[in-house]
Amino acid sequence: MSRIKVKFGDLEIEYEGEQKFITGGLLNFAKEFVVAAGENVVASPASGVKRERKGVVALTTSSIAQKLGSKSGSDLAVAAAAHLILAKKMDQFSHTQLLSEMRGAKTFYKKSFHSNLGNHLKTLVNAGRFNHISGNDYALSENEITDLAVC
Repeated sequence: MSRIKVKFGDLEIEYEGEQKFITGGLLNFAKEFVVAAGENVVASPASGVKRERKGVVALTTSSIAQKLGSKSGSDLAVAAAAHLILAKKMDQFSHTQLLSEMRGAKTFYKKSFHSNLGNHLKTLVNAGRFNHISGNDYALSENEITDLAVC
């Protein structure tokens, strides 16, 4: 049995049950819930979310970085990876795709992150936050996805 509580603005979802549902189906459930709730769900400005058409709440790399309190290149890499995996529904991402997402978070990005990205990726893989798929391809670890869903 696992338990999770997710809050975006005024929207709050709490679940207790099988871990498999949390890692496999909770994100789809949350998206369907937001779409079904439509305009009855209010995203507060402080939550870092923006509303797309049809009531879908979208997270940006910058809003994820803000929510996570990103201070370093590794922190911004996690926020960018979260956007690629959770918002863009990618299974994995390349070094280049990650760097592009990081650059899009202009408030958080520093030029030094480009030259140090290899070190940041190595640190994140060694810490079990990223999985190194092959070559320049990476993915968020299942534990990291679960941790991000709790934030």
